[in-house]
This record gives sequence, C-alpha cells and structure tokens, in this order.
Amino acid sequence: MGIMNETLIRLHGHYNKIVTKMISIVFSQEHKLNMYIEELSNSDYSSFPSVKTLFDENPDESQDVYDLIKLLTDLKNKMSLRFSDFRKYQETFRLVEKPWSITRANIAHLSVFGYEARDLKNELIDLQHDTELKSVFEEKKKNKAHYEFWKAVEKDKFFNLIDCAQKILCAFASTYVCESTFSKLKFIKNKYRSMLTSENVDNILRISVSSQPANIDAILESCERFRHSTSTN
Repeated sequence: MGIMNETLIRLHGHYNKIVTKMISIVFSQEHKLNMYIEELSNSDYSSFPSVKTLFDENPDESQDVYDLIKLLTDLKNKMSLRFSDFRKYQETFRLVEKPWSITRANIAHLSVFGYEARDLKNELIDLQHDTELKSVFEEKKKNKAHYEFWKAVEKDKFFNLIDCAQKILCAFASTYVCESTFSKLKFIKNKYRSMLTSENVDNILRISVSSQPANIDAILESCERFRHSTSTN
C-alpha cells in the first residue's frame, strides 16, 4: 500500500534521525490509519481513489470494504502493540527538542534510567528559569541545530538532564545505522586489505559513518611524525 510505503521510506531515512522524530512518524501513521478506517466505514473513499474508481466502473459489483477495513484495523493494532513502550515516554523524550515544554510529571518518568526523580525535577525547574540558556536554545533552533543545545549546558549544574538527553539522542531510531555500518565495514576490510589491524579498521569506520567533518589540520598537528613540507612547489 502506498500509504505504508511512504512511512517506511521516512522511517528508513538518513541516520541523523533521532528516536523522537521516528516516534512522531509512527504515531502520525497510526492516527492516519484511524482516519482511513473511519472514512471507509462511512463509505468515504477520498483517501482511496483507486477503490472509488473500481466501484464507479463496476456499480453492479459488491461494494463491501470489510476486508480492507479489517486489514487496516489489524495493522493499526499491531503498530499500537509494537510501539506501546514508546507511547509512555513520547512526551518525556521531547526533552531533547523542547525542554521548556516538558512538565515535572513527564521528566519524573526518566527515573526508570536510574535517576532520582527529585534531582530531575529540580534541574528541570532551574533549566526552565534560565533565560540565558533559553536564548541559546532559541538561537540553535533557528539554525536547525537545537539538538546541539545540550553541549552548551553546564554539566555540573544539570548533570542528570544532560545524561538523560545524551541517552535519548544516542538511542538507535532504526536499523539504518547498523545496516549502513556493516556495508561500509565490508567495503573497508575486503580481501585486498586483509592486513588492516583492528585499530585501523575501527578508526576508518568511525570516519566513514560519522556525520561530523574531520578537522584534518588539528589531526596532523597532533601526529608526532607530521612534518610541514619544505617544498617550494
């Protein structure tokens, strides 16, 4: 079905997608399924033009869409079951993208990771009343880099919140990263480069899968064997 293909393409997007965005895609599709089921139940085929065309061309045929409704209902129920854990923490995980909209009740749910709920709530209150940090966040958001906001937060003052944010940001949103990494590993360590050490493979792989540009000049300066060229060419 086209509606599911579009969702799958979005879910298997580039590896910079974080878990909160992937959750939003899944729950958005779930709401769409509810809408499709309601429309079909009311003989509204606006979201299924092919079905409408089929019925218009064959008016004498049965126009029973029970099987289609059942298919969509089963799909919706399976999605609800599979992502039930994420539903509980959906709002809480928005800490990384909307820290000023999180409530104390939501942040307390992160205590399942081993944090004290009172520490999380106290740090959240301090963060939400810090006007300087809010300005930094708004500036990052304008540049579509608000996930980098947590690099500017004082670790000593907001240790638990930063640790929570890092756990959320590091969570694998899909298998895309793993599949991509294995493909690159197969390319890097092939039969012509079988003598590569594990350390070198690890370093090359890290560069290959990282979305951060390498600071070549700084790397070269830190190498003991590096010597500036004396050539005049």
